[in-house]
Amino acid sequence: MDIIMEILSLISNIVTIISGAITFFQWIIKRIWKNEDKRHIVNPFLPDLDLEGEASGTRKGKKKLLIFICKASLLVFLCSATLSIILYLVGNRPPEDEQEAYIWYLEHTENGGSPKNLNALGECYFFGRGTEVNFDQAFSCFEKAAPKNSSAQYNLAVCYYYGYGTEINDEKAFEYFQKAEDDVADAKAYAGHYYYCGWGGIEVDKDKANSLFELSKSKGSTMALYFQAMYYIFEDESEDRFDKAIELCQQVIDAGGAKGYGLLGLCYADENSLVYDYGKAYDYFIAGEEEGDDFALYGLGRCYEEGEIVKKDEGKAVEYYQKASALGNPYANYYLGRCYYNGIGTEASYENALECYSRAASRGHAAAIAMQGIFYENGFGCEVDERAAFRCYERAAGLGDLTAIYNLACFYYQGTATPQDYEKAVELYMQAAEQDHVRAQYTLGVCYENGYGVEVDDEEAQKWYAKAAEQENIYAQRNLGWMLYEQEEYAEAFKWFSESGHEGYASSQYGMGECYYYGKGVGQNYEQAKLWYERAAEQEHVTATIQLGNIYYYGRCGEIDYITAVKYYEKAAELGSAEGEYKLGRCYEEGKGVEQNNNKAFEHYKKAAEQNHANAQSSLGAMYYYGSGTVKDLSEAIKWFEEAANNNDTFGKKFLAYCYYYGDGVQKDEKKAANDFAKLAEEGDAWSQMMLGKCYLYGKGLEPDFDQAVYWFQCAAEQGETAAQELLGECYENGWGVEVDAEKAKEYYKLAEENGG
Repeated sequence: MDIIMEILSLISNIVTIISGAITFFQWIIKRIWKNEDKRHIVNPFLPDLDLEGEASGTRKGKKKLLIFICKASLLVFLCSATLSIILYLVGNRPPEDEQEAYIWYLEHTENGGSPKNLNALGECYFFGRGTEVNFDQAFSCFEKAAPKNSSAQYNLAVCYYYGYGTEINDEKAFEYFQKAEDDVADAKAYAGHYYYCGWGGIEVDKDKANSLFELSKSKGSTMALYFQAMYYIFEDESEDRFDKAIELCQQVIDAGGAKGYGLLGLCYADENSLVYDYGKAYDYFIAGEEEGDDFALYGLGRCYEEGEIVKKDEGKAVEYYQKASALGNPYANYYLGRCYYNGIGTEASYENALECYSRAASRGHAAAIAMQGIFYENGFGCEVDERAAFRCYERAAGLGDLTAIYNLACFYYQGTATPQDYEKAVELYMQAAEQDHVRAQYTLGVCYENGYGVEVDDEEAQKWYAKAAEQENIYAQRNLGWMLYEQEEYAEAFKWFSESGHEGYASSQYGMGECYYYGKGVGQNYEQAKLWYERAAEQEHVTATIQLGNIYYYGRCGEIDYITAVKYYEKAAELGSAEGEYKLGRCYEEGKGVEQNNNKAFEHYKKAAEQNHANAQSSLGAMYYYGSGTVKDLSEAIKWFEEAANNNDTFGKKFLAYCYYYGDGVQKDEKKAANDFAKLAEEGDAWSQMMLGKCYLYGKGLEPDFDQAVYWFQCAAEQGETAAQELLGECYENGWGVEVDAEKAKEYYKLAEENGG
């Protein structure tokens, strides 16, 4: 290129010299001509001029010569001008080599430069053409060029949209997309996206959005296809929504749009999709990762968190969520907030969680908006602000979030941050209950039973309690049991007392005791009644004993003597024994030998737990779990269970496994629970052996295996585990892992019953 430029410059200079010489020669001839006959003036631009017959042959020859010189001079001048223009144009085009082009743009924008060159330099920084990627420099160039260049306006809008070189700012992004939309088809698509979603305070107008999408598609925009695919995936509920989304994503990719990979992966990653293929989804996420696609990064985060196609790695999941979050992806921000909230793959932090939820909420993520409300309501990572919580619930409820609808109903029900309005509460509870929200179903039953916002209607109350009870809501099971008991439908009442009583709910355990005591719905059995009464009393606090007082406490050597047991426990505590503190805490918790006092029980457990007493740590964790003697706090409960488990406490290990099994305070993980039960079972713990058998029997975290289930039930049954004896009876009755044997089944059922099962 440099050689060509030098040659053109040389030719131009030569032509200029020749043109000047000819012009000078023309001037000399003209002067001679005028001196010969001043009466005649030659017009070199009128070659057909007639000199009225006075020109002699010599004069005509001179005339022709002069005209020729004039024409030649004009031709040379035009050639020189043309070459100069070509030289200027060639000299003002950047080189084809990216690195040389970058240097050229840099030189041509040192003192401002044209908007076009500034935008081009910005693109060099943005895409790493001829230089390192530098989003800050790119943003600066786009910002300077934007007032007079539509491409720069579009690029600047993209920076504001994704946060390249600046803070994400939807108001600014929308402003510049609008400015560029007449010249840049994709800008029109982005503007449509803002109208569709209502981001940045834009009024939702889906008709206008769709109109802009159609216009932008007619001009070749791939982003319009991309956004429409996104809506099919996240908003549409039709059976063929994934097929439609896949078709659009493929069109985006075929047109060179790398952003289509992430959305395409999500189509294959959804279990509700007919084309569900997590392996294929992962491959598309990887392809999108190479292009920096936010949805591909988000998808990889889900892969690593769930461990579907890659080894589960929650820390790596957080890294991917963070990358996608930095690009403003609302779904990644929501999941990252959840990770900070629950301490998944990172240290738990309410402040970081709230920040992530807020970013997702700013882009209309309904669940994130609901979580904002929960944080404001409870003061997680911020000051308690019930009015702000109310506004969040109201906004998220408008977007259809069930949690927000339920919480908003509770605010109206309780009169929190708004005047109490039972009718409005019932309306919202009904909206959530009809979508199978279990707590809404239970509370709706309460409203009908007590006439809150509706006429008292026991039939409706019972209907909603039944729906919630079938979803294992222990409060609904309890209330349904008592309603049926009052209706003298004792067998059904006992069934629901048993369902929730075996899950540990005190009122239902008391109901079971009542049924056994009076023989209602079940055979009269005072021993069983006593058992369930005691378990109901113990539910105000966790099980605790003191080794030195156990003999008197349990009456091992005669009659029960609680007072004497307490004296031993107090004595141990006075000597600074952590075990004594632990056992004394148990006495106060149960009200045996002393006046029942949960607060004192908590104090004693805490003292023992802080001395690294494993059993006390387990018990302290249980008090946090149930809210006995302290405010219910699942995160603190999990913390103390882990401390106990680290100290090799069997109860702590079992309870932690139980939490993972049911998803209480931690993300539900049946596989982890099964593995933990297996370790404890190998150590001989009967309850864990029974739970491991259930895992094999029902396929919870393990492949179903009736033979293994029977083996572990037998191990537990031999140690007197009544639940295992009863399950073993079921195995013989149904032929699960053993030959059907009715006599054996009866034998184990009887054994379980005799042992209090």
